[in-house]
Amino acid sequence: MCLLLLFSCTQEKEEVFPNYEVKVFMRDDIPNTKFLKGEKLDFGEFLEPRYIMVNEDYILVCENGLNDIFYVYDKEALTYVKSMGKDGFGPGEISRSNFLHKGLSKGDFWVYDNEGRTFNKFNLYNDTNKLAVNQIKQTDALSSVTNFVPITDSTFMAMAMDSEHKFLEYNWNGGLINTYGKWEHMSEESFSSFILFVVNQGKLIGSADRIFFGICGVQRDYIDILNRETGKVLSIRGPENIDPEFEISNSRGFDYPLIESDKIYYRGLFFGKSSIFALYCGFTDKESIEKQESRIFEFDYRGNILNQYFLDNSILSFTVDEEEKKFYCVSFHEEDPNVVLFSYDE
Repeated sequence: MCLLLLFSCTQEKEEVFPNYEVKVFMRDDIPNTKFLKGEKLDFGEFLEPRYIMVNEDYILVCENGLNDIFYVYDKEALTYVKSMGKDGFGPGEISRSNFLHKGLSKGDFWVYDNEGRTFNKFNLYNDTNKLAVNQIKQTDALSSVTNFVPITDSTFMAMAMDSEHKFLEYNWNGGLINTYGKWEHMSEESFSSFILFVVNQGKLIGSADRIFFGICGVQRDYIDILNRETGKVLSIRGPENIDPEFEISNSRGFDYPLIESDKIYYRGLFFGKSSIFALYCGFTDKESIEKQESRIFEFDYRGNILNQYFLDNSILSFTVDEEEKKFYCVSFHEEDPNVVLFSYDE
């Protein structure tokens, strides 16, 4: 049996939930639009790139293929340096990368492997082998964790399918340290935390100083920003601010939401020094490949929209180099995906 449901959230939530503020923007509220033309590179070492990171003097591209997982390029010369991340299930090996986060020390980066159920730290300057320098098995206490960002060498921020909270701070043994925000903030109707988690699922990102953490909605156009020092959450809604329609099905033996729309909203988030950048799609995957366009929204830390950057490629993931004023992106293309650079100081 299925039931069609619609839920919504308005700015009145500020009065109901302390430490939670909602800020809505629409397309007409965007003060500046800048059209950017990309420079598509010709890296040939990967076939289906997924994630990208600028770390020190290197560009790191992630691919979940049959060979190595990561490909490293010199940022200045734009030349291939090496590959990392041996594909497999042995010690220090990974089978795939779900998310990519910069580490706390020079050259470090972390990835989560949901097939091998491991948290893995690599270092760009490790030239002895392609293996993770630290690999942590996902314990039963962390079995529901789907996203994570390291905070210190012993703690991390996460999202979990079975929690009423949006942001959860753990140690690597699975001990819960703190929680922030609740999924009930997202609905005026009463649903289980699991239903709300699935409908509002998104990507978890952390700032370089690990003060701010964000969730950007994949199938709902929202961005939640946690200030870990104050415990306050700012929720940015828009540019459509459309509440998702979904059916609750019990065909799997438990209640599961089936979202009617295939539209993808936010694909990524980056915390800059004074701005927050968000990669926005607004299309289905099929439409995105056909149209070959994306947008990056720039907000201040109070949630005000500052700029809209219109990109002439469909983009799957991105990162920002604020010193160079460049967006480093992975294109979303059926035949020839690659790295695309955009200069936004124009």
